Amino acid sequence: MELQLHPPVVWAYCAAQVRWTDSSQKWDTIALYKNGRRCNWEWCQGKQEYAMQVGEPGEYMLEYRRNAGYFSDGECHAKLNFKVESPVLEFSIARQAVSSAELEVTWKLAGAVDDGYCVLLQVENVTIQSLQMSQHTDKDTLQGKSRFVAPRVSGEFRACVRGTSSSESM
Repeated sequence: MELQLHPPVVWAYCAAQVRWTDSSQKWDTIALYKNGRRCNWEWCQGKQEYAMQVGEPGEYMLEYRRNAGYFSDGECHAKLNFKVESPVLEFSIARQAVSSAELEVTWKLAGAVDDGYCVLLQVENVTIQSLQMSQHTDKDTLQGKSRFVAPRVSGEFRACVRGTSSSESM
């Protein structure tokens, strides 16, 4: 049996699928592990693929097991190890700003991201502005650039890159 990951490169906080070549049987399961700990599992009977959501960067593994059940782990039939990384290679925003002035934000990506990846401008953990990275990234160079308007309040602000389900503070 062969397990195939789609897309072949999986970015943090994105969806992916695994497909397998053999027919699934009644007590077959597939499980997703991150750094050796099981995150999720599902019965496979009548299926040829498993849709999953990965989280933060790390080492992941998919394991397909035959004859598993409530009281048995069954036999490992196939494994697929893969690494999940952040697509953001570089990220820059001004460290100080004048109230209501423009703030330029720039980034470089390792690969194309979907519309789920956004840059957020936050004050006290409340998002006050956001933009989709895919809409402001050059498809050829994978360099992105946009502008925010600095908050009208004094104090700290934070820029975050948010994937589909979580965020990485920059």
